[in-house]
Amino acid sequence: RTLKRGTIRSLECQVRELTRQLTTMTEEGDLQKDQVDHQVSEVQRLSDEIVKKNKNISSSRDEIRELGSQIKTQNETVDALKEEVRAGSCSQAQYQDDLAVSRDRVTVLEREVKLSKNTLDELRIKSQAVVEERDR
Repeated sequence: RTLKRGTIRSLECQVRELTRQLTTMTEEGDLQKDQVDHQVSEVQRLSDEIVKKNKNISSSRDEIRELGSQIKTQNETVDALKEEVRAGSCSQAQYQDDLAVSRDRVTVLEREVKLSKNTLDELRIKSQAVVEERDR
């Protein structure tokens, strides 16, 4: 009987120890699950950020293409105006007036071209920054 009590006590002690170990392992498992859930959430956030930045890059490229088209059109207009000035067949006074007006138009268009090129350069810089940020 004493042997049985000792065996029962020993078994009870072992059960308590195994229960304690199981509880510890469960707590550790819960902690690891929370960490994994946090990492999954962070990966999703970063994925969403990449998608957003890719859209910004695409939008910037569209703006760059549009500005390039505007610059081309403005350059063609400047060239046509220069040709008009060269080919003018008006009286001297009219020619001088037309020349002054054309030069003013050319100056205005050249300023617009310069502004458009500056805007294009800024968009290129922003686009590059977004690409570099995305690549990180």
